[in-house]
Amino acid sequence: MESGQRLGGRRPTAQTAVLDVDELIGELCARTGVPSHAARRISALLGAVLAVTADLELSDVLSRIVRSACELVHAQYGAMGVLGQGDSQLGEFITYGISTEQWAAIGQEPHGRGVVGLLLRDPRPLRIDDLAAHPDSCGVPEGHPAMRTFIGVPVRVREVVFGNLYLAEKSSGEAFTEDDERILVALAVAAGIAIEHARAYDHSRRQRACAQIVGEMTRQLLNGTPESQATGRLLAKACGHTRAAGGLVALYDEVGALEVVASHPSGGRGQLLHGAGWSDLIGSGTTEWSDSTAESGLAGEACALVPGPPCDAAILAPLQTAADDLGVLALGWRSSRDAGEADLAGLVTELANQTAIALSASRARLDRTRLGLLEERDRIARDMHDHVIQRVFATGLSLQAASRLAVHPVVRQRLEEAVDELDEAIKDIRRTIFELRGVSGPHGLSRAVQMLVVTAAETLGFRPTLQLIGRVDTVDAEVAADVLAVTRESLANIARHADASSAHLTVRCTADRLEVSVGDDGNGIDHAVVRRSGLQNLHERAESHGGALSLERAPGGGTRLVWWVPL
Repeated sequence: MESGQRLGGRRPTAQTAVLDVDELIGELCARTGVPSHAARRISALLGAVLAVTADLELSDVLSRIVRSACELVHAQYGAMGVLGQGDSQLGEFITYGISTEQWAAIGQEPHGRGVVGLLLRDPRPLRIDDLAAHPDSCGVPEGHPAMRTFIGVPVRVREVVFGNLYLAEKSSGEAFTEDDERILVALAVAAGIAIEHARAYDHSRRQRACAQIVGEMTRQLLNGTPESQATGRLLAKACGHTRAAGGLVALYDEVGALEVVASHPSGGRGQLLHGAGWSDLIGSGTTEWSDSTAESGLAGEACALVPGPPCDAAILAPLQTAADDLGVLALGWRSSRDAGEADLAGLVTELANQTAIALSASRARLDRTRLGLLEERDRIARDMHDHVIQRVFATGLSLQAASRLAVHPVVRQRLEEAVDELDEAIKDIRRTIFELRGVSGPHGLSRAVQMLVVTAAETLGFRPTLQLIGRVDTVDAEVAADVLAVTRESLANIARHADASSAHLTVRCTADRLEVSVGDDGNGIDHAVVRRSGLQNLHERAESHGGALSLERAPGGGTRLVWWVPL
């Protein structure tokens, strides 16, 4: 088709000076005595140079180059072969002079074999008078137009071969000449400049687009949008701007697993990335480009979660800040040519860096909000514990004492009922205190235990080690309150009596049992201390749930407490 095989609307064009080329060339030839036919070729070359530099959209630039080259040397057919990743084969083929029907009949693009591959192996101008007689010719596919004469020149961008111009069948039926070769070499130089400008424009446009979508994601996160939704929208737009077939965003969860929080197209969310090399990739902070993703490897694992036909290439970009490793952004392409496009890896890296900063800033803001809320809850809980409970408890004791002095049975019964009600009120207040201190809600118990360990470090002089095993946060509020009581009392006893230099705490939750184990390297069990240490209360808490409490000397010295309840 006459406009080239690559389609696209009109794009912004570069501003070019308006020159009367024919008048300028005519005056130059008159002064220098250059023949008129040479003057016409020079005029045509300058016109072609202006034409190929008039667009800033790369697809339009490539189509103009092919068309202008055919017009300059009067070739019936022309093509621009763009090198793919690794420069060993063609990644894209833009044609001129071949109709849509002819192209459909051919059925496939050249990959760099036969005469077409000569310029790949030796990027120098090449002229052939008879293609069929050339030793490297491998014939043409069925439906391909007949071609005899041929000329090809490489197109370089900053001394690096970008692709090759292939022209065939001079209109006059003659072979291409040395003058044709010189004209095409000159056009190839201008084409390289035009391609460089178009690529720079395309890159800056994509940069602006990526900055906009990251800015939009940041606003969504700061407005309270969940990370999965915000990153999902970013991912969909990123795939559009990079022409990726799909991708995913995976973030570390609370236990260090790499969970897919967003995927495009949807389908992989909630799954885990199990590859052993993910932590190394993310920790290195280096973006990885990979092809042949069907093979085993990180790219293959990521692309397997992208619905549809398998991807041929992928870019894996760590989501990392100076302070933390957050996860990974993975994009997949079904053409290694698109994934290997110039500056695309750098663009994805920049997008990942900005995304990591946005996520980190959002989490920091959320942490500050949560910290303020926890501090306020802790103040309220402390006031309730230190003032409200004590006053209610004192009132209950007074009423209990008064009931013994009451003579009338009805009065005594009413006082005892009032004491029981106050006991229930105290239990309700304590339950509220535990909830205020973060035991309820997702990750409540684990977070509360962590806070207790941090607080205990001030009185112990060292920070105990903590291990949370299983779905600790799924236990009900009553059991969670007992776990906190066990933890608090055990660490307090170590601080008061054990004279230890280290301690370890393990909270293990299985399908049918919750166990709290606290050990230290102190001076062992003192039974007098046991009687007054408050452990009887912990024993009663375990028995109320059908569990038990054990306290024994540890094999290497010190004490080990095990408190468990059935679930």
